[in-house]
Formats: sequence, structure tokens, C-alpha cells
Amino acid sequence: LRAQVPIPEEELEAAAAAAAAADTASKPTKLALGTEGGFAVEPQRDYTLDKTAALVVLQGAGQRRLHVPLPCADLPELVINVITAIQAHEDASKQEAVSAWEEQRHVSRYAENLPQLESGRKISPNPADWRCDETGVTENLWLN
Repeated sequence: LRAQVPIPEEELEAAAAAAAAADTASKPTKLALGTEGGFAVEPQRDYTLDKTAALVVLQGAGQRRLHVPLPCADLPELVINVITAIQAHEDASKQEAVSAWEEQRHVSRYAENLPQLESGRKISPNPADWRCDETGVTENLWLN
């Protein structure tokens, strides 16, 4: 037999309120990354990254490769400078990586004083109510 342990009503309500608050806190309220009310940006920690550097000279299909571990003091200064510049260069993914970002909306100078013409009709906010006046179709509608 399994005995049921009664849980006080206050504990159930507190747990439900805490779960609802945690769910609400995790939902974004504005278009932003890494800021309050935006999407959370958390680095992934489920892997380790081991980097090694080497100069590899390819001679042709089917031929041996020359593999020189770096740093190597025997290389000419020009080659060392080129390798250093390549290693210091940030790739596109690092340049586009964003730690915090929030959309900045600016009013267009063309739209700032644009008059809104009264059409005499009110468009429903419910897309299910939208219908073409000429054909009656309800799909692929465009508002001009």
C-alpha cells in the first residue's frame, strides 16, 4: 500500500506562484539580447576547446605534407609575421558575436509627419476576419 502524504494548501500555492514567476521571468518582453527583459545570452559550457597551431605546407595530391609545429624560431621573420597576423585576426563569427544588444528604433524623417488618410473602414486585428473586397478570398492578402 502506498500512503498519500497531504501537502498543505499554502505550500501548493507557493510552489505554483514560484513556478509562474520563474516562467514569466524567462520570457522576453522586448527585442534585445543579454539585457533586462530581452533574450538571455548564456555561453555553452558543455565542451572544452584545445587549440594547437601548426604551419602545414601542401605540396600536391598524394605527396607528403610538411608539418611545422608553432611557434618555430627557425622560420623566416616574414612568415612568422604573417602567421601572427592570421592568428590575431578575428573571424566573422567572433565579430558578429554579441554579448548585449537592444534594438534601437528611430523615427524616419519621412514617416514623422506622414499624414494618415481616413479610409472609413476599421481593419479587424483578427486575421481570421480579413477578406478581399473584390474576390472574397482569405489567403495571400496584401494591404495597400
